[in-house]
Amino acid sequence: RAARGLAGVVEVAYEADLRAKASQTPVSEVMVRVAPGTKAGVQRIEFVGAVAGEFDLRDYVERVDGRAMTGLAPIPVIVESSLPAGHGTDLFGSSESAFTWRTHYRGILWGGAVLWVAVPIVVLAVRAARRPAPTPHPEVVRQLTLEDQLREAIEVARDRPLTVQERGRLELLVMRVLTGGGGDTDRSEPQSVALAIAAARQEPGTRDLVLAVERWLHSPEGGAAAHGDATAALEAFRRSRLETPVVEAPGAGVAS
Repeated sequence: RAARGLAGVVEVAYEADLRAKASQTPVSEVMVRVAPGTKAGVQRIEFVGAVAGEFDLRDYVERVDGRAMTGLAPIPVIVESSLPAGHGTDLFGSSESAFTWRTHYRGILWGGAVLWVAVPIVVLAVRAARRPAPTPHPEVVRQLTLEDQLREAIEVARDRPLTVQERGRLELLVMRVLTGGGGDTDRSEPQSVALAIAAARQEPGTRDLVLAVERWLHSPEGGAAAHGDATAALEAFRRSRLETPVVEAPGAGVAS
């Protein structure tokens, strides 16, 4: 007896030398090889069965001298297999391969590697999904300074004619900036406002601007020329005083 695909050995006593038939091929049911035995007159026949069943090794050997074999008793062998019946000669073609770690170890290793990489990604994704949305910071509204308000008023005066209210506001903004921003000119006493305007008219650094603005805002015959002079004076004042705002302490007196 021999297992399918494994070599078996039979020793026979025969006076003539034997050899394997030349007709055997790698796909034969049984392949044999003849070698000298361990005793004189004994020959060793090694065989490998590819198909399960009972065979007579006499069918696979012949005499070396080419004569017919006579006097050789039957040499029965049994090839056993654990594979299904009718499986054929392919030892690795079974369609009923069991899923075991021995036959699918590569797939198991790749699956473990994928899980090892995927678990942290899933954990991070779940944490990100559960994380509360950030609270938006309240928008900080910047309070416009006197310089900012005057700058905007000058831009409007340069682009279009002003209404009566806009002219009065522009004049008050000019006065407040020229006097250092002390107090609220809109609510000041008339005498205080008059004194501040009079001081600005006398100051060499502000006299031309004040006169140009008053000529434009209060003189009926000023017209386009007065508007142009006032706009030019305001533009020069904006470049010199409003490009880099200067913060002065309240009540610092008349600005130069």
